[in-house]
Amino acid sequence: MPKTKTKKVAVKKKGTVKVGANHRKVEKLCKNALCKFHLVPTLIDSRGSYCKPECGYESRRAKEKQDLRHRLTVLGGTAHTTATVGELREATRIAQREVREQEADARKMVVGSKFIANTLERARLSKPPKWGRTKRAGGTLPKKPNYAVAMLSDTHFDERVYPEQVQGMNCYGRAIGDLRLRQFFTNVIELADDWLTGISYDGLLLPLGGDIFTGYIHDELRQTNDAPIFDSLFHYGDQMIAGINMVADYFGVVKIPAVVGNHGRLDKKPRSKHKVQDSYDWALYQYIKHHFETVGDKRVEFMISHAADQQFSVYDTSFCLTHGDQFRGGGGISGIMTPLMIGDHRKRRRLARLGQSYEWLIMGHWHQLIFGNGIIVNGSLIGFNEYAFNANLDFDKPRQAFFLVDPEHGITINAPIHVVSDAEKWTMSNGAPWVP
Repeated sequence: MPKTKTKKVAVKKKGTVKVGANHRKVEKLCKNALCKFHLVPTLIDSRGSYCKPECGYESRRAKEKQDLRHRLTVLGGTAHTTATVGELREATRIAQREVREQEADARKMVVGSKFIANTLERARLSKPPKWGRTKRAGGTLPKKPNYAVAMLSDTHFDERVYPEQVQGMNCYGRAIGDLRLRQFFTNVIELADDWLTGISYDGLLLPLGGDIFTGYIHDELRQTNDAPIFDSLFHYGDQMIAGINMVADYFGVVKIPAVVGNHGRLDKKPRSKHKVQDSYDWALYQYIKHHFETVGDKRVEFMISHAADQQFSVYDTSFCLTHGDQFRGGGGISGIMTPLMIGDHRKRRRLARLGQSYEWLIMGHWHQLIFGNGIIVNGSLIGFNEYAFNANLDFDKPRQAFFLVDPEHGITINAPIHVVSDAEKWTMSNGAPWVP
């Protein structure tokens, strides 16, 4: 249908020119502030506000930007002046989330403050019961019987440790070995008598865990040891007898389970056949045992194993004594725990096939004192030496394991026996005092 022209009737209204109300288009301003017709009137649909659809879109986007910026400001957020609508929406969502989190934290603080206030008020008004110690008949508690256990291993008697070769961490030789052995027996009695009260002792268990002598398994040891092996054996055999007599006088009974180590063997390579009898450790044990049998001292009882392990029980608590050289590894992040756990599992499995078991595995060899779950690893008397230093092994002070065995609860109290004596005087190989 052809368009028909209508006659325009000019009507003045507030300084603008508009067409009649019954016409489709009128002359008015575009509401888009960015449009050139925002200030200059143009023909626009009488029902619309913009000269073209693009102007409406731009105007709505500008209005949304303005609203988003205002909302973002209220929420405490910021946005770049050239940010798009999408960026402003994302910034607003982030600001809203942060505000919600802050509100949640504030609510938690309010709840926590109320809880603390209520708790303090209840504590102020509470009336707790009064407990008192029930006194036994006679006014004193009876002493509980226990067995003291002091393990001695890895003494490495007469090995020489040069302080300048281990950065002053240790020094060792016959003179220091004598001091530390005597300090060991002295501190066993001190722990039992001075540090622990309310206990009566049925006796002392003195496990000997091997490596009493360093031996000659390396050629360098024959060159650097302070004395030949048999001189060491007789010297420290007498020293050990003196120490055992001292603890026997205090505890009354001394039981000595014993196994050999890897350093006391006669051959350079470890052997399986006659491993025990071909060991200087075994010769020392027999020397000490023969002495007490000769003098008829019934206070001292020996359990010298002919195998690498020795099982025994204290009350109802069972033990397996071994040196610890059967276990291999220990270089990973878990340290020596991996070989210890594997070795312990294999021993328990082997005994289980015979219907036997033990509760505690005790050993030496590793020169690190560890009281673990079902495993006790003894420290050493020699302490840190050149081999440990060059292998970057973990440092541990010279000390031995001490613990109590209760007839009802098994192992209860454990403690280290520190063996370094104040009388030790360190000197370097040239005789000069060690100065770190």
